[in-house]
Amino acid sequence: MITEKIIQKELGVLVKVLSYSGLKSVSFWKSVWPGLMLCSWFVFWPLMFFSGRLYSPFNISEERLGVVVSIGTSFVLGLLSLIFIGSARSLYLSAPYSFRINSKMYFFLSKKIKRYAAVFSFWYAVLVVFCALFNLSTICFLSAIIASVIGFSVYMNIDFNRYKINELAYILTPCKRVGESIISTSSSFDGIKIDEHNPATGLPMNGGVDVAGNPYGYSRHE
Repeated sequence: MITEKIIQKELGVLVKVLSYSGLKSVSFWKSVWPGLMLCSWFVFWPLMFFSGRLYSPFNISEERLGVVVSIGTSFVLGLLSLIFIGSARSLYLSAPYSFRINSKMYFFLSKKIKRYAAVFSFWYAVLVVFCALFNLSTICFLSAIIASVIGFSVYMNIDFNRYKINELAYILTPCKRVGESIISTSSSFDGIKIDEHNPATGLPMNGGVDVAGNPYGYSRHE
């Protein structure tokens, strides 16, 4: 379990690492592929279970329109997820790799985000199957989806705010240009002084790592 002390320590380390090396470039594909998968998932289930209603001779035009609206809403939800995930992942991966692989905070947040994504994806599939099996109306389906999105969003926001995600974003977003090493910090880190040695090893720093290749604040022998 991660603690606030660990988070504050690693946020301070991140400030210093960025002061040495700045943000890293992130490929477009690495940023968007999880969002593309989630978008495909959101569109696949309504297409699989609702599209048959479009060709049923027993459905009136209003019911067919409802199916189109349901599939269209699912596509919009997937597109918004793609944009949000792509933006968040681009920011997440812009931190230096040496920091990310050693950070307990990054590991913890990565596991938590994956868990939320898996739970919501499963819940979404259950809703689609339930509405299809019981032949529920489009209004019921859309209401359930909207309520689920709002509920998950509120819960995730409350949960992540406990772990200072806003401070992590505040540290990363001021670096507008890739490789920029001058960053602004919040008042929590005003007292941090940039020195020339890795406090974990005592070795001189060079470009975000010490001369032995250890990222700032870490030792491979720990």
